[in-house]
Amino acid sequence: MPIPALDDVDYVAAMALDPPVIVYADEACMVATWRSMVFPVMGYRTSTAVAATTQARAIETHGRSVGRGKLLEVSIVDAQTGIPDSEVRAAMDAMVPVVAPYYAAVGAIFEGDGFRSAMIRGVIASFQLLSRSKYPQRVFSNVADCGNWIAPYASDVGMRLRDANEMIDAISAVRAEAEARGILSTTRQAVAV
Repeated sequence: MPIPALDDVDYVAAMALDPPVIVYADEACMVATWRSMVFPVMGYRTSTAVAATTQARAIETHGRSVGRGKLLEVSIVDAQTGIPDSEVRAAMDAMVPVVAPYYAAVGAIFEGDGFRSAMIRGVIASFQLLSRSKYPQRVFSNVADCGNWIAPYASDVGMRLRDANEMIDAISAVRAEAEARGILSTTRQAVAV
């Protein structure tokens, strides 16, 4: 029996054939990779400087494997996450110059309604503007908008992608795995950053 073309396979089968791979996980955060994509996940539990550095090293490793300027990122941040302490922020800041050369585009999703969620998205967007990066960055309130935005960059970096729905499915699969592991809260208030 011939193997069906990817276009003929539904989401579940497509993700089963070519799923995102978890390359790092602890109780507070996780990193998954898929093709030219990296998905850092920040959960609701407090992270550590060691975990932040390990997460960044996993991003760097995948960046090296796809090449400079060819890495796409969608971060997923739980709506219940707190502000990282000074040690975690310092660890993350130290890794920015290491991982930045690999990026082609970075999407951030912070799901949630109301003032707090809108304010956090605004703060993230402000930091993105201040970073003066050479790659496009955006913050979103939902997975679909982020997936639709980042999907066109896939062809720019040479990543095969059936359509934006396949990107949305990959983001959703990572999010579901993080929920199953207890990293993300199970409310639909989690955020992709």
